[in-house]
This record gives sequence, structure tokens and C-alpha cells, in this order.
Amino acid sequence: MDKPTFELVSAADIVGLCPAVIELADTASNLVFASSVTTLSTSALAQLSLQHPVHLIRRADKYQIFCGFRTYQLMVAKDVSCKLHAFVYKNPNSEFIQQMAATELLGARLMHSLGSKPAMQIAKIIGDIGAVEAERIAPGLRSTRAISRSLKPLE
Repeated sequence: MDKPTFELVSAADIVGLCPAVIELADTASNLVFASSVTTLSTSALAQLSLQHPVHLIRRADKYQIFCGFRTYQLMVAKDVSCKLHAFVYKNPNSEFIQQMAATELLGARLMHSLGSKPAMQIAKIIGDIGAVEAERIAPGLRSTRAISRSLKPLE
């Protein structure tokens, strides 16, 4: 197994998808998420990139992504010149690449799903961490109404 390095990589250097995960990435891109990039602050996205790094394959001086599609999608939509935290591999095998992508596609959704009544759960979290910290992370989510609006699927 190829041992990755942990690096800060410029989003501009990620040139595309690893061919082994194109179908899974297509599935991920068609999912409807409860929040949009505008929900989170730039600093919160940078911290989420550290908590949920992308997984890349180094190809000369550029990279192909095979895991961490949502992190990449959110970061680039907010700031194309951003840097992302990444595990960088030189030559991972195809089976590992596909397993990682499939686990992210289903496992991350199961792990991070709020279940029923997400607005109430988010309001509780905001109450627990405090309004100031919540505003730093997700500007505009001060009220239950704002939370409910942010959770409506995008058309």
C-alpha cells in the first residue's frame, strides 16, 4: 500500500478526477445537499478541509482527486485560489481508490446525517456552541427560520 504524505495543495493544481472513480464522482455530484457553499464562512471551510482532507494522486506536478469531493467542491466554489489539506499518494492501487470513493459516497452521508428534524438539531448545536461561534462558522444562521431556509434543497 502506497503511504500518503499530508500536504497543503493549491486547488488550481488539482486537474481532474482519477479515472477509476469517474462514475462514483458523477453520483456524488448529483446528490442534493441541505446547505450551499454560502452557508459556511471561508475560515470554517478551511478548518473543514483540515478535518475532512481530500485524497489525491500526484501526477508530475499536478494532482487527480479520488476522495473528498464535497470538500473540494465547497472550497473551490468559495475560493478558486484556496489551498486544501490533502493526503497525497504516488501510486495507489485501483481497488483502494474505488473503495475509498465508495466509502466516502455512502459512509460520509450516513456518518453525518442529522436524521429527522435537522433544523431543530442545528438550533440545539448553535445553542450549545453559542451564537458568536455559530456566526463565525455559518454567517446568517442566527434564527431557526434562517436555519430552515438554509436546509431547503437547492433547485
